[in-house]
Amino acid sequence: MESFCARKEVSNVRHVYTSSERKALDGGEIISHRLGVPLDVDSRLGEIDRSSTGYLPKALHDSLGELAMENPMHSVRGWERAVDAQRRVANAVRDIRTRHPFEDVVVVSHGGVGLLFLCSVLGVEISRAYTAPNRNGGCYFCIDSSSGALRTSWKDIEET
Repeated sequence: MESFCARKEVSNVRHVYTSSERKALDGGEIISHRLGVPLDVDSRLGEIDRSSTGYLPKALHDSLGELAMENPMHSVRGWERAVDAQRRVANAVRDIRTRHPFEDVVVVSHGGVGLLFLCSVLGVEISRAYTAPNRNGGCYFCIDSSSGALRTSWKDIEET
């Protein structure tokens, strides 16, 4: 995350937002501290609500996650529907852009959230085809702060 802060895409960032989930908070705090900008938490930036099942073994969690994305209009075992999560995340980002219309902002969340939001930006159906290419080091994409249009597709946080 610290090397990510040295990228040109981050040079004009004036605010950081994260979900309320620990990994996102950790990443957001690093960026906020390194850039010397405020950090705010918006719980609407969180992953699909899976509280109906609680903790699941990784293989089952992953297979249910796939099923949720393949069937975005349906709840999987009581989970929040992917289309509802997508709407929630898109509304959160719209509100953030409204609060900061001429500022670059970093939103730190999770891969599934990124997939849902990217599909929303592109105006396409939810599909795993838009999944971030790197699941280990993290990825990002950029949208235009005023128009909301996609500026860059997925890139690895860790430069190669």
